[in-house]
Amino acid sequence: MFDMTQIFEIFLTATILAAICPLHIDGEKFMSKIDIKQFRKGYGIDQVKRTDGVWKKLSMIPGAKVKVAKADNPNAERLVRSLYKPYAKVFRQKKELDPGIQDGIQIKILSQAILKDWDGIPGIDGNPVPYSIEEAESLLSDPEFGKELRDEIQEFADDFSSFQAEEDKELGEI
Repeated sequence: MFDMTQIFEIFLTATILAAICPLHIDGEKFMSKIDIKQFRKGYGIDQVKRTDGVWKKLSMIPGAKVKVAKADNPNAERLVRSLYKPYAKVFRQKKELDPGIQDGIQIKILSQAILKDWDGIPGIDGNPVPYSIEEAESLLSDPEFGKELRDEIQEFADDFSSFQAEEDKELGEI
């Protein structure tokens, strides 16, 4: 499991790599002989699932499920950039963010850009609680179980196989 500092560093590295591509070797553009279509088939992501999310049963709450978007969906990437921007100096100095700040940022990213909906989340009165960003932040912030729930949702959001196009999943199982 990556912490948000590592995710931010990976994101920055990927952004830099994207900026310098295509690869140039000795001043010449490198043309790969790799069949990229095969990689797209095996690793292709359904863009609707990436952004809108897919349903997942919660492991510890019978009957409860959450709709989770992929961790690198465009809304999450924008939010990551905006929430980490004030801490750029900390990262340039190779320091770690305070764990409380880190947790707060993760809660905002999960509740605002990754967790899209839920069903069967029990309320105090025994009735299901409708999804809202505010309720999601409250649930993910709970000091007793919030970290474990965040970890479960984050793990699912990071698993690319959950977001593959159906034909790509079948190809990957061969």
